Amino acid sequence: MIKRDKSMPDISKIIRGTLYERYFVCKNKRCLCHSGKKIHGPHFYVSYSTEKYSKNIYITPKYIETVKKYVNNYNKLWKLIKKISEENLKRLRTDNLK
Repeated sequence: MIKRDKSMPDISKIIRGTLYERYFVCKNKRCLCHSGKKIHGPHFYVSYSTEKYSKNIYITPKYIETVKKYVNNYNKLWKLIKKISEENLKRLRTDNLK
């Protein structure tokens, strides 16, 4: 049986989504980004899905590290849930589920 330990993330600090960075060319035709000498970015976003849509939220620089941790916490928690489920399925097969 899996015991709760310190590796389990704080479930109040999770984000289900993907953090990504984006670079772009702006609309100002005189900007250096149009010549390829300079490009705008990185700009960070979290992408997540709802029942109907995928959505993106811009992440200000002061929250990038926090958001990385929250997304990582979600991934750790998901791996732990999968591990617990696999263990319970094994126990179920051996008629040892209580």
